[in-house]
Parts: sequence; C-alpha cells; structure tokens
Amino acid sequence: MKKVIMTLVSVFVCLNVSYSQTIDDLVKGPIPGYTCTPDAGKFGILTEMVSISTKTMFDEDGNEITLEDLTGGLADPKMSMVNLYLTGEYSLNKNVGFLVNSPFFLKQQVRMNPASGYEDYFTDKNGKIGLGDMTIGGWYFLIKNQIIQFMAHSCFTLATGSSPENVNESEAASTGSGHSSFGVGASADFMMVPKILLSAGGRFTINNKASFSTDGDSWDEKEGNQIHLWGRTSFKVMPNLSTGLDFEYFLKGATKVDGGESSDSDLNYMNITPMVGCQLSLGTSIINITGGYLLHISGKNFPKFNGFLINTMIFF
Repeated sequence: MKKVIMTLVSVFVCLNVSYSQTIDDLVKGPIPGYTCTPDAGKFGILTEMVSISTKTMFDEDGNEITLEDLTGGLADPKMSMVNLYLTGEYSLNKNVGFLVNSPFFLKQQVRMNPASGYEDYFTDKNGKIGLGDMTIGGWYFLIKNQIIQFMAHSCFTLATGSSPENVNESEAASTGSGHSSFGVGASADFMMVPKILLSAGGRFTINNKASFSTDGDSWDEKEGNQIHLWGRTSFKVMPNLSTGLDFEYFLKGATKVDGGESSDSDLNYMNITPMVGCQLSLGTSIINITGGYLLHISGKNFPKFNGFLINTMIFF
C-alpha cells in the first residue's frame, strides 16, 4: 500500500512539474475558460463568426421533422444564417470589469427550392441584415484561487436591432427582438489536473414587455423569460494547443400577446460543439483562435442548426 501511495504521489508531482501552471494559465489558454478576462487596467476584444444552416427542425413535441414536410413535399426549404459578434471588455481591477457586445446579422436566408411546377407558389426570402440587439454588462469575481475561479455577472440588452413589426411578407426575419431584457448569472472554471479545465455557467433573463404596431394594428407582447446554461471541457495538448467540447442548453417560456399566451411560442434547444484552439503571441498581446462545429442534438419549436464557428480573442 505504501508503494502504491508513493507511486501516485510521484505521478502527480511529475504532472505538475512537467506542466507547472496555475488555473489562470488554463483559463487564459488556447481555449479560454468562462472566467477569462483581461488583466487589471487592460482591454480585450472578442470576435466570433457563426455560419449555420438547416433543412430540419424540432416540432412542439421535440420530434425532428423536415421543412419539406411543412410544405407537403411541394418545396424543399433550406434556412441559413451568418452572424458576427463583436465584444469589447475592460477590467477596472482584478475583480471588476465590464463589456459591450454588438451582434451583426450578415445573412438571413430561406431558399424554398420548389418542386417543378410550383415555382410561383414559393418565394425565397432574405432577412434584414445589420446591427442586432446590443448588450452591456459587468462581472465581479467572488472566488479566485489556484483551483477555482467563480464570478457573478449581469447584463442589460437594448432593442437596437430592427424590430419584428417592420418585417414584411417578403422578408425572413428582423435583426432584433423589439424589446429590452435584463439578465443575471454566474460562471466558474475548475482545474481538475494541470492540463484539464472544467467550465460552467448560467444566466436567467427577464424579457421586458414591448408595444408594436403595423398596418393600423397595435399589440403588446411579452416574450417568455429565459434560462441559458453552458459548459465546457478543455484539454491542453501543448502550451499553445487545446481541444475541447462545449455544451449549451437554452429554454424560453411562452410569449404573451395582449395578455394571452401564444401557442407553440415556448422553445428550447441543446447543442454540443467539438473545438480546437491555438494561442499566439504578438508583442505584448495574446491572441487566441478557436474553431468548432456546432451540432444541435435536441429541441422544441426550434430549427436544428448545424455549422461552423470561429472566434478570435485578443488581450492587449
């Protein structure tokens, strides 16, 4: 027994010596942790490009159906989106900081691909492009040690995108929700061993009521509140290379229109994203480049999107 214990201790010591790093080294590694923030008094910029598409969706019972089924086989629709997210961060000190996120919709498209003889019945649609709903927020570290980092955060989303009331029949979607919202949550990173980082977080969001009007009609709308959960496991293969797997779950309650609940307006989805990330140094700046493939694995009243994403994080 004594020899077994000594062997385990030796292995643990060798791991730490061969990869002597702190949790901060992992959190700010090639695949960053969820508590990754700039150093005190420093700025950070995050850009993320997401390109996704689908020909299927999850119905109200959570079953996967094709968009072709919804047309009775008369067309074979394909939905596709390309979004760009720009986030700027600043740390006031080692515990407090704030961010501004600006989403941009570069492409929102529905190609109908009608069957022969039905070209006049189905028209392709392009959604609006441009700025979406901007978010401002802040964070505060509650725990920071060599094993775990834990932060609380809050955010307020502004209705800066185009409103759904301004979408006509020939368009696919707006760039904004038409309402503001407020969210509170927390994120944590935990170093299991010197090469493996576990990350998790969540947010509860309250959507505010908004008033809409179009073509002489007006109505009040209150989207259901949201629960958003996320998780990540990353493995540092080399000092400048990591692999990882992301998990995401999103739930939104039913929408109320003029006080009445809108049918099939609640939704949820779950996805995973295998990833690989690398880290580069440019002078005093650190650049992280991460790529992944998003896979929706379940949902309700939501398209089953799959596609690529790539993000770049720069700390100055």
